[in-house]
Amino acid sequence: MSDSSALPLSSNLALQAAGLGTWQLDSSTQTLYLDTFAQQLLDKPAESDFGTFIKDIHSMNQNEVNEAFQTLPGRPKIDLTFQISRPAPSWIRLWGSVTKEAERSIGRGVIQAVANPADPNNSGEWPSLFDWLDYSPIGLALLDEKDLRFIKVNASFAKLKEKTPDQLLGMPIAMAMPELESLEQKEHLQQALATGTAYRVSEVEIRRSFPEQPAYVDVSYQPQWNSDLNRYATLLIITTDVTLQVQMRKELETQKAKLEHVIQLAPVSIARLTGSDFTLSTVNKAFIEIAGKGPNVLNKPLIEVMPEIEGQPFLALLKEVYTTQQVYEQKALPALIVEKGLTQHKFFDVCYAPLVDKNGQSYGVLCFSIDVTSQIKLQKRMEQSSQSLQNAVDLAQLGTWVMHIRERIVMFSPAVSTWIGMTSALTFEQILALSSQVSQLRRAYLAAVRDTSSGKFEIELEIRHPQSRQKLIFYALGHTQFNEKGQAVQIRGFVREVTAERLMQHKLETSVQERTRELATSNQKLQVSNEALVQTNEHLSRSNESLEQFAFIASHDLQEPLRKIRQFSDLLVKYYEREQVLNEMYVDRIRQSATRMSELVTDLLAFSRISNASPVLKSVNLNRILERVQENLAVSLEETGAELTIDLLPTVLGDSLQLEQLWQNLVSNALKFSSKDLNGQSQKPLIRIRCRTLTANELPDGLSLKNSGYYRISIQDNGVGFEKKYVERIFGVFQRLHGKAEFKGSGIGLAICQKVALNHGGIITAESELGEGALFELYLPV
Repeated sequence: MSDSSALPLSSNLALQAAGLGTWQLDSSTQTLYLDTFAQQLLDKPAESDFGTFIKDIHSMNQNEVNEAFQTLPGRPKIDLTFQISRPAPSWIRLWGSVTKEAERSIGRGVIQAVANPADPNNSGEWPSLFDWLDYSPIGLALLDEKDLRFIKVNASFAKLKEKTPDQLLGMPIAMAMPELESLEQKEHLQQALATGTAYRVSEVEIRRSFPEQPAYVDVSYQPQWNSDLNRYATLLIITTDVTLQVQMRKELETQKAKLEHVIQLAPVSIARLTGSDFTLSTVNKAFIEIAGKGPNVLNKPLIEVMPEIEGQPFLALLKEVYTTQQVYEQKALPALIVEKGLTQHKFFDVCYAPLVDKNGQSYGVLCFSIDVTSQIKLQKRMEQSSQSLQNAVDLAQLGTWVMHIRERIVMFSPAVSTWIGMTSALTFEQILALSSQVSQLRRAYLAAVRDTSSGKFEIELEIRHPQSRQKLIFYALGHTQFNEKGQAVQIRGFVREVTAERLMQHKLETSVQERTRELATSNQKLQVSNEALVQTNEHLSRSNESLEQFAFIASHDLQEPLRKIRQFSDLLVKYYEREQVLNEMYVDRIRQSATRMSELVTDLLAFSRISNASPVLKSVNLNRILERVQENLAVSLEETGAELTIDLLPTVLGDSLQLEQLWQNLVSNALKFSSKDLNGQSQKPLIRIRCRTLTANELPDGLSLKNSGYYRISIQDNGVGFEKKYVERIFGVFQRLHGKAEFKGSGIGLAICQKVALNHGGIITAESELGEGALFELYLPV
């Protein structure tokens, strides 16, 4: 509230002497505060509603005054001259400055009664006014219109330049006070004299030699009407010393800058949130790093900058602090923070303090937070490690013990107390009394506490249970702790009862001896069996050699008589007349049988080679394999007019010769077993080869392959097909589903295909319906 009682006595007297009152308007409450003189001037109480104040203003000035005060938050200062209708019609000048406090704007200044600006008879009042205000703190001076020379000056005005009024009289303002008469201001002053419009300048710096610091004044230039000349002929200068306000503001700005610097460098995250929507008014670098949204966060609501806090307790806590005006503190408050697009689980020590104005109203919350995520994680890891250690101790059925060297007292964990039947600590001498290995225990103790030792204490000790007299065996392991003087302070370690283990160990040693004897007997038997296996292997080797000889005979010796039968049959037909041959049909049958026998032997040899030979695996491009197959079958493809469509095929690890044999058998079968139409004419073979990659769990039911992925390469034709019941039989050796006269073949081709698939770690399957063509699917590892 603006009240003259808040000002020094001298200032009050000066204001009263100058006929000035003080005012203050709070934009948030629209309340006008007046001092005693202003109350009398406006006939209003000390606290007045702004609306009632506006009603008493003349209608021609109401809009101007109302608009000025409604736009108060956007103004640095205010200066109004208007007419009021009560207590009596009069003219009022109200001027001052505007400051922003929290979320509201406060206007403060002075108010005085003035003459009608348009009345040409006002100039006559100045002599008496200057005399009356000669010692007023308000500086007054009157300039003529020609050279802007001083024609009247009071002491307060002259004091600004450390002069007397007489020293300034007659001097041009440009010479006496150049601060008040710059080129730009001179144009404004001339315009003011020409138009009668007042001109005002705020916080003009007045340089002086003593004191060294400059003075600051608000200056108002008021044109004065000369009735004799019938124009504005003089210019009244009114100065208000605002040095203290400027110095205080600058000091405040300096302190604010220092505070801002400290805030920015603080390792603690600091944010000032204002308003009920918690707008970020001030933040430091630590907060920006925690928020993880970059530096452009000021003047934005917290929920807009950090939308991830929706649903977390932060907004509710801030609202509670804002409403109750109570400080909130919390250690290790969990939070989910989004940094660079990734959600991070963090922990913060926080302190939220309410921001309260002088009227006791909350206008924001000051937030302090420290990222303690690493400490909390470390603490949790330590707790987990401690718990894991305890779990390990419990799981391993371990006990803990500590021996205080000076007192020679040994303390145990509950597990050890249960084992030995003692609920309290024991002295070292009591433990010696329970043990049957006194000398070994003493040696282990003395070795552990020696200052030159590693401090390791280790012993396996037998103790008699004091109640049951049962012999117990314990394994103890500990380490000595020494002080800075190298003196042993205590031994701390673990102990485990190993009685059952030692008994089991004894039984195992006895059992091992028995087993050793049994193994010696078994080894003798195995030696005899190994000799038998050697003889069996030699027999198998001889059998394999015999099979190889058979294959050689099948490929050479058996082929030789078949070739002679075919040759002599051909000669018989060639060199003898048809009628001389007893029966040409018999000769043809001999030739055909010999041919079939030759093909059968050839296919059987090929099957034998594929069955016995290990494939030579290397990278094989199946597209190249199919190109060679098409070259080999070019005549058949052309004769049948077959249409062969092939997808892009993969490269696999395999034997190129075996894979070529497989695909040549499948394609030749598709060509050979073509269907016929109703007229008995062979239809055009349509053959389609497709490929798809499958995972192991996509394989058909009944197939169980070991690789993680497989290629399924299928070949489908529109041939005669076969019945479903022959699906398993079709891959057998010498299996034919059609007559020899109808379709040629040995019945070994598909058996070879199956053998090649198995050699490559895959399988081949078949599907068909009689008259609907056949589908063969080859599965090979990726």
